Amino acid sequence: MDHPVVREIVGSAEAADTRINDLHVWRVGKNAYSCAITAITHDAAVTPAIIRERLMAHEEIVHSTIELRLCPQARSNNATDSTCEVCGNMLMMPAPRKP
Repeated sequence: MDHPVVREIVGSAEAADTRINDLHVWRVGKNAYSCAITAITHDAAVTPAIIRERLMAHEEIVHSTIELRLCPQARSNNATDSTCEVCGNMLMMPAPRKP
């Protein structure tokens, strides 16, 4: 679907460490939409409820189904930005230790 609501959903659901890898959007009424999202994240603190809360900023999204997977390469602590070789998401890599 080439519609502004799709860009709104992607903009609300994605973050530096979370990417949508499957998205379905349906019109369910006049200016009302439903979506099904599958996303992968590197942030164990991100939950479907958090993504659903972000989507609530858009009144036209009246229902969402969210499946969230934690990438097996997820890391944290003293992070620098890199790209995950497994999923392609931004990955929080431990910063190099100073000698």
